[in-house]
Amino acid sequence: MENNSVFDNNNSSSSGPGESTVPQDLPLTILISVLSVAWVTFITFYASRCFGFVVTKIIQWRWKLRDGSTYFQIGSLYFSPLAGRLVFRDVRFFTTSFALSVVDGYFRLRYWSADDPNPPGMSKSSRIIFQLNGLSYHVYNHDSRYSELQKLLQQS
Repeated sequence: MENNSVFDNNNSSSSGPGESTVPQDLPLTILISVLSVAWVTFITFYASRCFGFVVTKIIQWRWKLRDGSTYFQIGSLYFSPLAGRLVFRDVRFFTTSFALSVVDGYFRLRYWSADDPNPPGMSKSSRIIFQLNGLSYHVYNHDSRYSELQKLLQQS
């Protein structure tokens, strides 16, 4: 009876006792492991920043915010459809008249919550939550007032 087992080490081509053989697919296994670690590191630490950069560029292109008087940036953006959450960090919007910046915040939609059986008028838990941390709004220059003043001075 002939034994053609894959695990049979009694072949004449096998190495002698004490010699180790390297499997042929070991370099591929190491390469796949290193690439997997790199991919998990990217997803964990950098994907939200790259997504924020792409969304920033799309918004700037769509609303033509590339002129010198307007600046818009999203530092990082994370979207979790299963949790119903959109998390953002370092959002900045500057114009010649005002500046709006948010350190971080999130928008959460609790779509999986069951209906609240409380009668109307009773306190209910909300399904939409919007939170901003570090919101700052600065008004300066008042360009519209300066342009009105300039028009008045030119008329007189």
